[in-house]
Amino acid sequence: MSPCFSHARRALAPITLGAALLALPGLAGAGAVTSATAVAQIDLVDAGPDVTVTYEFFTADTISSTSASGNAVFSALQTPDTDIDELLFFEAQDAQSQAEAYTTDGWGLGSAHAEISNEGAVVMTNSGSSDDFVTLGWEYFLEVVQTVTGYHDFASAYAYAEVVMFDELFDFYLNESIQALYDSDPSSTAADLGAITLRVPAQDSNTLTIQLITEADAQFVPAPATPALLALGLVGLRARRRGA
Repeated sequence: MSPCFSHARRALAPITLGAALLALPGLAGAGAVTSATAVAQIDLVDAGPDVTVTYEFFTADTISSTSASGNAVFSALQTPDTDIDELLFFEAQDAQSQAEAYTTDGWGLGSAHAEISNEGAVVMTNSGSSDDFVTLGWEYFLEVVQTVTGYHDFASAYAYAEVVMFDELFDFYLNESIQALYDSDPSSTAADLGAITLRVPAQDSNTLTIQLITEADAQFVPAPATPALLALGLVGLRARRRGA
């Protein structure tokens, strides 16, 4: 036996569905979360007796912004967090950007953006009368993650991480970047390691530069008119049926 509804319950059904659709954004909420991390590690393996190797790092300004206060948060961090100029033995350098935009009532909007580009340098100075060499160990790790919840059609997320290493004499160059895009790869990682031997001219210097770049962007822009129009359409359809 098929179920049978009364006329009153049939009339209320579209209105009830419409009300549920209107309430859905508030119940489900939505958001976009992104994170980008870049880490580089450098250590001194070997150097000639006349060569001095130092690590220099100057903290960079972070770039960040939000709109719709209360609906977006961000952060941009770096290590070291102070200026450094010291003899190199082992150093870890990193940059991290995070952004989150969200809504809880279905009517607000939020966007957040954070990015940082820091730069460190390994300075090799040769006081001897002949060319010498320095061997450095290097390693890097990159990670980007983006997550969108709720109404995917009205949210976006983007994360980017990059590492660049090169020496002054262009004997060594490394560049690696990854990204995570909304409606594309939600996450990605990249890592590598190795050792390089760099020439340091007599009575001169050579510099290895390490650049780390991270960027995170998250936006949520709901479209409350969509469930409202659908609800009104259902009510109108019911009224048309009753008039027929």
